[in-house]
Amino acid sequence: MNQSDITPPAMPERPRRSGLLFKAGWIMQCCVFAFLALMTIVVAFDFGKTGVPGAPLLLLYLTLATFLAMALLHLPPIFIRLPNKLRWGAYGFLIPSLVLFGAYAERMNAAYVRTPEGAKQAAARAVQEREEQRARDKAQAEAEVTSTAEAKVQANLARLGQVIEQRKKLDACFSFVGHRLPDLERQVRESLNNPDAFKHVRTESIDPDGDGNNIEMTFRAQNGFSAIITTNVRAHINPDTCAVESVGQTAT
Repeated sequence: MNQSDITPPAMPERPRRSGLLFKAGWIMQCCVFAFLALMTIVVAFDFGKTGVPGAPLLLLYLTLATFLAMALLHLPPIFIRLPNKLRWGAYGFLIPSLVLFGAYAERMNAAYVRTPEGAKQAAARAVQEREEQRARDKAQAEAEVTSTAEAKVQANLARLGQVIEQRKKLDACFSFVGHRLPDLERQVRESLNNPDAFKHVRTESIDPDGDGNNIEMTFRAQNGFSAIITTNVRAHINPDTCAVESVGQTAT
């Protein structure tokens, strides 16, 4: 066997650092760097306020240097070459950096507001905030009015639906011939001085009145002077059972 026929053993492949987890970490690190770079630019723009009386110049330089150093430290090509402990330290120092920026921004804003230009801008912002708040209050009030109106419409529709449903049930209580309610006629006839003079005219369902009456019956009867008159009476009929639950006073 020739030496050239011998196949050398395959060398183990070097683990790749690609993959979903590595890509996600790289994207996150780019976002952190972009945020720190933006903060550096924001602080750098404040160099135009160095002439403001009482401006915290030491804090300005310190904050700018801190964010510049943090941005460089979190630059992905530099960050991935750092030891693990230093990486965690870089992340941990983000919070103190933001606290430093908050203290600086507060003092710089307080100094700038004391200048005529700063006071003018602060007043303009206050006016704008009041206008925005007024617009939000107006929109909220209009939304509440609309909501109340919609609720009333829904309530009226629901009530109308109940009335229609009750009307349908009441219509089923009437006799097929003459559209009459025999039980109601019997009770009314028994209450008259001369029951034999009773003569039915019409009976119809009505919207419930203040006493809950939902039926009105018109009829002819004899009054105390023996004269035949046309009168009516209202009653409450249970739509589910068709029972006469109450009869009102006969109108004269």
